[in-house]
Amino acid sequence: PDLSPAELDALNVEVLLRVQESGEAVPSSTIINGVFALRACNVNHRTQDEDVDRLVAAVVREAERLRH
Repeated sequence: PDLSPAELDALNVEVLLRVQESGEAVPSSTIINGVFALRACNVNHRTQDEDVDRLVAAVVREAERLRH
């Protein structure tokens, strides 16, 4: 809540890049109403709950690293 919209966008861009570079997951991004957003598109019929959980954990982990 203490971040400006521009700071939050920059944080999310860096989180996206770090998660992608880790190879753990490959989320994409989009702009919604002028706000940068992380995007996940699961089209693989083999995707399991654990895969989604791993993506969320990676995003949270990288965001926490950047905030500290």
